[in-house]
Amino acid sequence: MHSLTTRAYVSSAPLERAEKAIARGEAATIRSVILRLEVGVVYCRLAASSPDEPAAQRIRLRAHAALESAVSAAERLLLIGNDRAEFDAKAENLREALRETF
Repeated sequence: MHSLTTRAYVSSAPLERAEKAIARGEAATIRSVILRLEVGVVYCRLAASSPDEPAAQRIRLRAHAALESAVSAAERLLLIGNDRAEFDAKAENLREALRETF
């Protein structure tokens, strides 16, 4: 009986480690998506301050691509609670910055 109990404990440890690793990976992915939105806002600021219009246009396109990439990635994530609120706020911030620079 003791060996069965030990075996059950040993077999559950890898599952617990896997669940924790998945959770850490999902948290990192969510953070990465939110950072894309923040980088997009920085691109907008750079575009607005660039005296070179062709360069500014390329930077604006990068900002727009950051938004599209973040939205696309977010569709595959389970964003709830604070993560959803932060994503929505930062996405709207980037959309506003894009409206101001285009």
